[in-house]
Amino acid sequence: MDPLPYNITISSQTATISYLPARDGDSAAGWNLTYSQGTRDTGYGHPQGVGTDVRWTTLDGATMQLSWVGTAVYLYGQAFSASYTVDVDGDRSSFSSANVPQGGLLGSKTGLSYGNHTATLTTHGTGEVSLQFAQLTVGVGYPGSSVQNRTVLAVDSGSSNPIPNTFFTYQGIPGGTSWHIEDAKSQLSPSGVSVPVPLQMVTSTVGESVSFTLEQTTAFFLYGSMNFDHGQKLATLTPHSDPSKARTTVLNDYSSALDFFQIIYWEAGLDRNEHYSVQITQVGQAPGNIQPSFGFHSLLIMDGGSPSNATDPGSGTNPGSNPLVQPDSSKLSTGAIVGIVV
Repeated sequence: MDPLPYNITISSQTATISYLPARDGDSAAGWNLTYSQGTRDTGYGHPQGVGTDVRWTTLDGATMQLSWVGTAVYLYGQAFSASYTVDVDGDRSSFSSANVPQGGLLGSKTGLSYGNHTATLTTHGTGEVSLQFAQLTVGVGYPGSSVQNRTVLAVDSGSSNPIPNTFFTYQGIPGGTSWHIEDAKSQLSPSGVSVPVPLQMVTSTVGESVSFTLEQTTAFFLYGSMNFDHGQKLATLTPHSDPSKARTTVLNDYSSALDFFQIIYWEAGLDRNEHYSVQITQVGQAPGNIQPSFGFHSLLIMDGGSPSNATDPGSGTNPGSNPLVQPDSSKLSTGAIVGIVV
């Protein structure tokens, strides 16, 4: 039995999205990052993005690619007399001299069989195209089952002496700048209010990693910071029952603007009756060959239940009542975002 369809929203900053030839820089040579309210100096040594993040390009042949487990994808952004294609598993839709208003639908694909899919947006010509967010239909729960969410913080700050949460295991490198608790930080909201950031675990050494084990998990989202001194990472998800089915995902959390509330890594379509090991390793230097940084503060875990525990469809939790996800539809409200709202 396939799980029930749920839509989630991931922003343009999500580290699992691939942007080529460049994730953030000159828009004529790749993709460029902007925020709806620009950037502000918040005292952390680098400007912080304020508002909604958007990536845009005027380069002919620029690509954006994402993969997910589910049945549908919707790409939202903006286009100014732009030509581009949206390809999902080889099925291509072409758009010529398109004008899409801010936050409008660039392209979509629905009715896919439940499973692994890849969507690629490719520009053709120099018309401006931007991506604001993607809505993906994944699978969470079964008729009558109750969806449960829980958050695991990287740091136990319940006392006057914060300590790393033992849910996570850290692998250091001799002589490196090993994992440690970062000083308290805050994120500037669009309203001008500074929102406290949960204490982060951080490292600045290539080769260091963090790992954790999951059970009774349908999907998960790891949140942390992005900045100019972040480099490439590799995430490996390994099912305990068959390690040969392990899969690796390239993560890129480089950003020209500091942002503390972004998705570093996420997965959906997991077997909640399986045990998984997750390991994320810092493998690349930051642009300019500077010492890379890796910081995260929280892990959202979703448990949709198993088919054997499903009850009568008329009972249980209505999936649409969950503020983080909601049932499949052609267009979702902005409240159906999986993330931390600031």
